[in-house]
Amino acid sequence: MAEQGREYWFHVVIAILALAWALNVWTPVLLMRPMWEGNRQFAELENPEAEPPAPKRPPSIFLPMLAALAALAAFGLGVWQMYETEEVGGRWLWATAVAAVAFFFGLMMLVIVMQAGHRYAEQYLVLLM
Repeated sequence: MAEQGREYWFHVVIAILALAWALNVWTPVLLMRPMWEGNRQFAELENPEAEPPAPKRPPSIFLPMLAALAALAAFGLGVWQMYETEEVGGRWLWATAVAAVAFFFGLMMLVIVMQAGHRYAEQYLVLLM
């Protein structure tokens, strides 16, 4: 009976890790989207002297924060399960290691998105002047 409880938690941790990694992968795609759409809109302008469209905003910091928090939750569940079973190793150690990498990747994406937002604000102010 206790083994079924641990198996349930392992599936929960795997689902949380899948969510964290999906958000970690989707964030760079959203960072690149304004460049693709801006270049496409600029290429579709009929008059070369026409004013270019306003630049697209970078994604919010919500996605990388959510990814980092999900990875941190998976890390905590992995450590808790290793503490409960009183053994360090096996699948829980691997899940905890993957969660730690996902957490640091999420923090890295958070910093990159914040820098992109700062650059966007600078560029938008230059366009307004």
